[in-house]
Amino acid sequence: LMQVCSVAMDFLTTLARVLESLHATAATPESSLEDLPRADANTGQVFTAAGRLDHSDDLCDALGLSHTDRALLADGDLMERAWQKWGQESVCHLKGDWSFAVWDMRTRRLFIGQAAYGVTSLFYHAAPGAFYFATGIKALLALPGIPKRPDLLRIGQILGCWPSDNTQTGYEGIRR
Repeated sequence: LMQVCSVAMDFLTTLARVLESLHATAATPESSLEDLPRADANTGQVFTAAGRLDHSDDLCDALGLSHTDRALLADGDLMERAWQKWGQESVCHLKGDWSFAVWDMRTRRLFIGQAAYGVTSLFYHAAPGAFYFATGIKALLALPGIPKRPDLLRIGQILGCWPSDNTQTGYEGIRR
Protein backbone atom coordinates (compact mmCIF):
# COMPACT_ATOMS: atom_id res chain seq x y z
CA LEU A 1 0.00 0.00 0.00
CA MET A 2 2.85 2.41 0.75
CA GLN A 3 4.25 1.97 -2.78
CA VAL A 4 0.81 2.61 -4.29
CA CYS A 5 0.43 5.58 -1.95
CA SER A 6 3.78 6.93 -3.15
CA VAL A 7 2.77 6.60 -6.81
CA ALA A 8 -0.53 8.33 -6.10
CA MET A 9 1.26 11.11 -4.23
CA ASP A 10 3.59 11.63 -7.21
CA PHE A 11 0.55 11.70 -9.50
CA LEU A 12 -1.34 14.25 -7.43
CA THR A 13 1.75 16.30 -6.68
CA THR A 14 2.05 16.85 -10.42
CA LEU A 15 -1.64 17.69 -10.58
CA ALA A 16 -1.31 20.05 -7.64
CA ARG A 17 1.37 21.97 -9.52
CA VAL A 18 -1.06 22.62 -12.32
CA LEU A 19 -3.57 23.94 -9.77
CA GLU A 20 -1.07 26.49 -8.45
CA SER A 21 -2.40 29.24 -10.70
CA LEU A 22 -5.71 29.08 -8.86
CA HIS A 23 -3.96 29.04 -5.48
CA ALA A 24 -2.10 32.20 -6.43
CA THR A 25 -5.23 34.08 -7.47
CA ALA A 26 -7.62 32.82 -4.79
CA ALA A 27 -5.34 32.52 -1.78
CA THR A 28 -6.76 33.11 1.68
CA PRO A 29 -4.82 33.75 4.90
CA GLU A 30 -5.53 30.16 5.95
CA SER A 31 -4.08 28.78 2.70
CA SER A 32 -0.57 29.24 4.09
CA LEU A 33 -1.45 26.41 6.51
CA GLU A 34 -2.41 24.04 3.68
CA ASP A 35 -0.30 21.00 2.88
CA LEU A 36 -1.78 19.48 -0.27
CA PRO A 37 -1.90 17.03 -1.90
CA ARG A 38 -2.42 14.73 1.06
CA ALA A 39 -2.61 10.94 1.13
CA ASP A 40 -4.57 8.98 3.72
CA ALA A 41 -3.23 5.44 4.10
CA ASN A 42 -6.37 4.41 6.04
CA THR A 43 -8.82 5.30 3.26
CA GLY A 44 -6.43 4.83 0.33
CA GLN A 45 -7.36 8.29 -0.96
CA VAL A 46 -5.25 11.20 -2.12
CA PHE A 47 -6.85 14.64 -1.98
CA THR A 48 -5.88 17.97 -3.51
CA ALA A 49 -7.79 21.22 -3.84
CA ALA A 50 -7.55 24.82 -4.90
CA GLY A 51 -9.78 27.79 -4.53
CA ARG A 52 -11.77 29.86 -2.13
CA LEU A 53 -14.85 29.03 -0.06
CA ASP A 54 -17.30 31.84 0.56
CA HIS A 55 -19.42 30.36 3.34
CA SER A 56 -16.87 28.74 5.59
CA ASP A 57 -18.72 29.46 8.86
CA ASP A 58 -21.88 27.75 7.60
CA LEU A 59 -19.83 24.85 6.30
CA CYS A 60 -17.99 24.51 9.63
CA ASP A 61 -21.35 24.37 11.40
CA ALA A 62 -22.60 21.66 9.02
CA LEU A 63 -19.37 19.73 9.56
CA GLY A 64 -19.64 20.10 13.33
CA LEU A 65 -16.39 22.07 13.62
CA SER A 66 -15.84 24.68 16.29
CA HIS A 67 -14.80 28.20 15.34
CA THR A 68 -11.50 27.51 17.11
CA ASP A 69 -10.87 24.56 14.77
CA ARG A 70 -11.87 26.73 11.80
CA ALA A 71 -9.03 29.16 12.49
CA LEU A 72 -6.60 26.30 11.91
CA LEU A 73 -8.14 24.97 8.68
CA ALA A 74 -7.58 26.29 5.18
CA ASP A 75 -10.32 26.12 2.56
CA GLY A 76 -8.73 23.04 1.00
CA ASP A 77 -8.87 21.32 4.39
CA LEU A 78 -12.57 22.18 4.67
CA MET A 79 -13.18 20.78 1.19
CA GLU A 80 -11.49 17.56 2.25
CA ARG A 81 -13.60 17.38 5.43
CA ALA A 82 -16.72 17.91 3.30
CA TRP A 83 -15.59 15.08 0.99
CA GLN A 84 -15.03 12.80 3.98
CA LYS A 85 -18.52 13.52 5.31
CA TRP A 86 -20.61 13.67 2.13
CA GLY A 87 -18.52 12.09 -0.66
CA GLN A 88 -19.67 13.17 -4.12
CA GLU A 89 -22.54 15.11 -2.56
CA SER A 90 -19.97 17.45 -0.99
CA VAL A 91 -20.11 19.60 -4.12
CA CYS A 92 -23.66 20.60 -3.08
CA HIS A 93 -22.34 21.99 0.21
CA LEU A 94 -19.47 24.11 -1.13
CA LYS A 95 -19.91 27.70 -2.27
CA GLY A 96 -17.21 29.85 -3.79
CA ASP A 97 -14.66 29.45 -6.55
CA TRP A 98 -13.05 26.07 -6.00
CA SER A 99 -12.04 22.74 -7.47
CA PHE A 100 -10.81 19.55 -5.88
CA ALA A 101 -9.73 16.08 -6.88
CA VAL A 102 -9.78 12.79 -5.01
CA TRP A 103 -7.89 9.75 -6.25
CA ASP A 104 -9.03 6.51 -4.64
CA MET A 105 -6.11 4.13 -4.89
CA ARG A 106 -8.19 1.09 -3.92
CA THR A 107 -10.92 1.53 -6.54
CA ARG A 108 -8.64 3.37 -9.01
CA ARG A 109 -11.27 6.09 -9.43
CA LEU A 110 -10.75 9.81 -9.80
CA PHE A 111 -13.41 12.28 -8.72
CA ILE A 112 -13.08 15.93 -9.69
CA GLY A 113 -15.43 18.54 -8.30
CA GLN A 114 -15.71 22.13 -9.51
CA ALA A 115 -17.83 25.10 -8.51
CA ALA A 116 -20.79 25.40 -10.83
CA TYR A 117 -20.82 29.20 -10.71
CA GLY A 118 -17.13 29.93 -10.20
CA VAL A 119 -15.07 31.83 -12.72
CA THR A 120 -12.37 29.19 -12.78
CA SER A 121 -12.33 26.88 -15.77
CA LEU A 122 -11.24 23.28 -15.57
CA PHE A 123 -9.34 21.93 -18.56
CA TYR A 124 -8.42 18.30 -19.18
CA HIS A 125 -6.59 15.98 -21.53
CA ALA A 126 -7.31 12.26 -21.65
CA ALA A 127 -4.73 9.89 -23.11
CA PRO A 128 -4.34 6.10 -22.96
CA GLY A 129 -3.35 5.35 -19.37
CA ALA A 130 -3.34 9.00 -18.27
CA PHE A 131 -5.69 11.84 -17.38
CA TYR A 132 -4.45 15.37 -16.80
CA PHE A 133 -6.42 18.35 -15.57
CA ALA A 134 -5.72 21.92 -14.57
CA THR A 135 -7.46 25.20 -13.91
CA GLY A 136 -5.56 26.80 -16.78
CA ILE A 137 -4.54 25.68 -20.26
CA LYS A 138 -0.98 26.97 -19.77
CA ALA A 139 -0.47 24.52 -16.92
CA LEU A 140 -1.52 21.59 -19.13
CA LEU A 141 0.64 22.75 -22.01
CA ALA A 142 3.64 22.83 -19.65
CA LEU A 143 3.35 19.08 -19.03
CA PRO A 144 5.36 16.70 -21.22
CA GLY A 145 3.30 14.60 -23.59
CA ILE A 146 0.43 17.07 -23.95
CA PRO A 147 -0.09 17.91 -27.64
CA LYS A 148 0.39 21.56 -28.47
CA ARG A 149 -1.33 21.46 -31.86
CA PRO A 150 -4.04 24.01 -32.64
CA ASP A 151 -7.59 22.69 -33.03
CA LEU A 152 -8.31 24.08 -36.51
CA LEU A 153 -12.00 23.23 -36.31
CA ARG A 154 -12.41 25.25 -33.11
CA ILE A 155 -10.41 28.15 -34.51
CA GLY A 156 -12.66 28.10 -37.60
CA GLN A 157 -15.73 28.08 -35.37
CA ILE A 158 -14.45 31.11 -33.49
CA LEU A 159 -13.56 33.03 -36.65
CA GLY A 160 -16.84 32.11 -38.33
CA CYS A 161 -18.95 32.72 -35.21
CA TRP A 162 -20.18 29.12 -35.39
CA PRO A 163 -21.64 27.58 -32.25
CA SER A 164 -19.77 24.80 -30.49
CA ASP A 165 -20.49 22.39 -27.67
CA ASN A 166 -18.42 24.60 -25.30
CA THR A 167 -16.06 21.74 -24.48
CA GLN A 168 -13.57 22.54 -27.24
CA THR A 169 -10.54 24.74 -26.74
CA GLY A 170 -8.04 26.11 -29.24
CA TYR A 171 -5.87 23.00 -28.76
CA GLU A 172 -6.43 19.46 -30.04
CA GLY A 173 -7.14 17.02 -27.24
CA ILE A 174 -7.67 19.65 -24.56
CA ARG A 175 -11.26 20.04 -23.43
CA ARG A 176 -13.06 22.00 -20.76
